[in-house]
Order: sequence, then C-alpha cells, then structure tokens
Amino acid sequence: MDTLEAISTRRSIRRFKKNPVSKNVILKLLDAAKEAPSGGNMQPWRFIVVRHRSAIEEMGRIIRQEMVELPKFLEGKVDNPKSVSEELAVRYLLTSLFFVQAPVTIAVCVEETEPPLLTSLVKSGMDKYDAACYLGFTNVKSASAATENLLLAAHSLGLGACWMNIPFFAKDKLENFLHVKRPYSLFALIPIGKPDHAPQAPAKLGIHDISVFVE
Repeated sequence: MDTLEAISTRRSIRRFKKNPVSKNVILKLLDAAKEAPSGGNMQPWRFIVVRHRSAIEEMGRIIRQEMVELPKFLEGKVDNPKSVSEELAVRYLLTSLFFVQAPVTIAVCVEETEPPLLTSLVKSGMDKYDAACYLGFTNVKSASAATENLLLAAHSLGLGACWMNIPFFAKDKLENFLHVKRPYSLFALIPIGKPDHAPQAPAKLGIHDISVFVE
C-alpha cells in the first residue's frame, strides 16, 4: 500500500476482533511514529503501550467512575449540572470506552516543557496562553504528526486504529494509573487491532472548497 492509498483509505475503527497484535508489529508502528517531524527536532512525544487485558479494563473502569463524578465537577460551572452531566455521560459512553475491546491501546504523551522563548515572553508580561498561541503550540503539533504517522502505519499493516481525544475529566486519574510523570501529559489514546467493521468514507469537502491558489 503506497502512501496516498493509505491516506485515502484509512478509517477510524471503533470495533475490533480479538486477534492479538504482536510486539514486532507494535514496534513497527512506534518506529513510524518517531519518524514524524517535530519543531526544532524536539521529539516531544512518548508512548505507553497497554496490552494487558486487566490494565485496559481498569482504564475503562476509571473513566466510568469519573463519569459518576461529573455533576460535582460541573457545579458552579453550568446552570444545571445534573442535566448536562447526563448528556455528557451518554456521549462519553459512546466515544470514550470502545477502546476497552481492542487488544492494544497506545497512550500518546506530549512533553509540556516550555521553550525558552515562551518563558521569555511570559516574563516580559505576555499572558501564557497568548504566548503559546504566538509560538504555535509547537509540541502539540509535533505530537499530532507522530499520532497520524502511527494511524497510517497501522492501516498499511492491515490493522484498524482510532485517534481518541481522551476524556479530559478522567485525565488526572488515567495519568496516575499509567505513571505519566511531568513534564509529560496524556495527549491521546489509540486503540489498535484487527478491524471488525468497515466504515464508509465520511463526506469530505471538495478541493475547491478548502483551497485558494495564489499565482
């Protein structure tokens, strides 16, 4: 499978067969991820490969438990925390727990170390978020490139994967369980396995809808 074919045929997979994924294959995926470009060649990514069934199930349990705590988290932040938390819980059940059935889940972590220029801007009086915007969130972009490499490599090897935005209400507990230490922070979860469905390609905007040529 060439690169352009992999890009055009890759799909987000949310149902997996029970077939195991060998360590050699996982190493190939990580090798592809580490070849991604990164700002200043800082390579601000780290990967935690979770293969043990009980560990994956515990991650799911942590997320479910934190769903119960959602009303407390939302108190003072929204007018009706119970109603909002119920709606969020339904969405999270559909979008944040399917990884439990995958034979492998890779946790992507990103380094939060601040580049010297950002520190300098903050010391000069600029708001930290504004400074990060000004510098372009380099580490986040770098980790995103590594994540996409991993997804494409998985597809090219006949595997399914999905880039999951972790449920951030459970981020601290998941980091504690996975022993994520600062300056690293949990960035994404990627379940991987043999696909058990074949999703249709979602509608995409046309090239002329998304581009302008300056000639």
